[in-house]
Amino acid sequence: MSTKQKTNFKLLAAMFAEECEKHGFRFTVTESVVTIHQTFSAGDTAAYVAADMIAADILSIVPVTKSDSSIWGTTSDGIGGYSGLNGGYYRLNKSAPKKSFVKELRYLT
Repeated sequence: MSTKQKTNFKLLAAMFAEECEKHGFRFTVTESVVTIHQTFSAGDTAAYVAADMIAADILSIVPVTKSDSSIWGTTSDGIGGYSGLNGGYYRLNKSAPKKSFVKELRYLT
């Protein structure tokens, strides 16, 4: 008989915060969205690309409640990327985070 392992949301939140700090991101959290963001000199392509390469990996730590969770922001595959690059910022959002994760993440802000 298999047993279902309980998710340790406190550990996940700590891992998420640590990865954000390690890669120079800050984060904000609401009940429905987790956002990571970073600033750099406007037009700094190397900084923008570095942020774009790691941001989705960082957000993959965030557990979600629904299969229809979305990720959106200033990614290089859309007009938002152009705005972010020229404005000197990178932002990525993930919707529908699990409430237990949000609760633990708020303790870290």
